[in-house]
Amino acid sequence: MSDTQWLERRGLTWFAVRAVPRKHWEQVGKRRFVQSLRTHDVHIARQRRHAALAAFDTQLRAALSNQNPDPMIQAGMEWRATFQALDRGDPATVARYRASHGEEWVMSETGDWGPTTDPATIARELASDFFYAEVDRIRFTEGNLKGANTFATTAQGLATPVLHYVNAWIAEGGKRGPVNPRTAHQYRRDVGEFADWLTAEGLPGTLEAVTAP
Repeated sequence: MSDTQWLERRGLTWFAVRAVPRKHWEQVGKRRFVQSLRTHDVHIARQRRHAALAAFDTQLRAALSNQNPDPMIQAGMEWRATFQALDRGDPATVARYRASHGEEWVMSETGDWGPTTDPATIARELASDFFYAEVDRIRFTEGNLKGANTFATTAQGLATPVLHYVNAWIAEGGKRGPVNPRTAHQYRRDVGEFADWLTAEGLPGTLEAVTAP
């Protein structure tokens, strides 16, 4: 019964509990995370607590990111999704960016300019025009060179947001199969602390913002 860290017994049922740091009480809206582990057995509770702790970390980071997201990364990811939708010919996205007229001049893969009436090609060209206009607006109108670079490279898939793919990475598992809840919890915490370090150093929250020593 000695190993009851992050556990609390209420009646016969065990709960996972973790204190919210005082400085985040207002953003999170609570002082503690509490989740029933749906068991009366302390041994089962010990096993289940790590999944609950991982969920607590996700909730905390979601609450904090909603308070102060990186707008350049968010906007860049939205544009990345738009370009991916256009590349696969998503009808709704094509219709949103398609020109009102029936023909557009575009550059072919060989570098030659010529007319096209293909809706997806027209939509991709118009979306690109809007995108580069936004890059210029951020860079020149707002005078935010670093933000423009973060926005552009994120949208083009050249920069990888640190936290964006962490769940997919953990879900892939390893050579021995799926990652256990305790290890997954530790991985999320490590990546989250890395993202916090980037922010503290005034760097974009992308993997490419860091170079090896």
